[in-house]
Amino acid sequence: MSCLNFSYRYQIIILFIIFILFLGGCGTPKTDSKPFSSGEPIAKENSNMREPARSQQLGWLYKSDYETIFIRWVETDKNLVGQLQLVKFNGKDATSETHAFNGIRNGSDISITFSGSIWVEDWSGITWTGSLKGNELTLVFPCKDGTLGTIIFKPGSVEDYNEAVLGFQNQADTIAALEALQQKQEQVRKELLNIFDELNENTSELASISFNDVVSEYQAQLEEMQSDFTKLRQDATVQPFNSYQLGVVQYDLGVLDYHLGCYDYHTNSYERRVDSIRDSQSRINSNISSLQMTWKNYHNLCSSYNDINSQDIALVINAARKEVSNSELKIEEAQKQVTSYHNQAQQLYQTASSFVAGLKPIE
Repeated sequence: MSCLNFSYRYQIIILFIIFILFLGGCGTPKTDSKPFSSGEPIAKENSNMREPARSQQLGWLYKSDYETIFIRWVETDKNLVGQLQLVKFNGKDATSETHAFNGIRNGSDISITFSGSIWVEDWSGITWTGSLKGNELTLVFPCKDGTLGTIIFKPGSVEDYNEAVLGFQNQADTIAALEALQQKQEQVRKELLNIFDELNENTSELASISFNDVVSEYQAQLEEMQSDFTKLRQDATVQPFNSYQLGVVQYDLGVLDYHLGCYDYHTNSYERRVDSIRDSQSRINSNISSLQMTWKNYHNLCSSYNDINSQDIALVINAARKEVSNSELKIEEAQKQVTSYHNQAQQLYQTASSFVAGLKPIE
């Protein structure tokens, strides 16, 4: 019983010593970088605490472009108790794991068996074997595909491990910044292409707007009035020209008045067509301003793209501005034509009205 009590006290003392040793290397890192999702890396001791001896911070370090491993242990009578700190970098994010182990050292031969961890339990019971010779610790581990892998560790410190972790963090930050820039570039590029296409569409729409049908309505109305005026004059020659026949001629004059009133409808059609042109012009001018502003952003951010250049931008803007000028000429020409037809219609009605006012029926 006394042996059992002595052994128990002995184990408590060993665990306390291990706890003190690891406490010197596992403080909170003094860095602004974000914590890893699966745990913090081993970091330096708080500056307010007494700095432990350098030997207490030494261990075995393995570093690669995507992984850093730090191993430390305490040895008592060939028995090892320690932990493995692992950080992985997948090219975008860094994650950390901590695995406790027990082991045996017999001369240069070493065997360690993991007891699992708080976050990752699939290491529990796995044994790594190897050798410690000079400044190299070589460990062989089982791979998931059934093969064996080898890791060669070199002497290193907590500070070395933390520097490697910080390097991964910096890479992650750089990659995140690059991805954000690429997203912004693609956003600006899509915005530029959308405005570019929209300007082309609005320019084509403006080019398609015509006054031909509106002007034709004015002309057709005048031709009908001229035909009805001819009929009015013919009806005025019917004999005997009595009160009844005068009524027929006056009815003809009313038809001419109806035709003249139709010009109000045609005028509305003309004005709506002008409004359509003005609306297209406004959209085009807005497109041009947006395209010029977005092109500046595109040129500054998207030097790696070459699907759009300044010449493409200049061509589409010049074409749009030319079409805006052409549309003004369309409005001016149409205004002259519809005004001419309307004036002729008014003059024809006045002539007809004066003619009818001078007619006297035979009693």
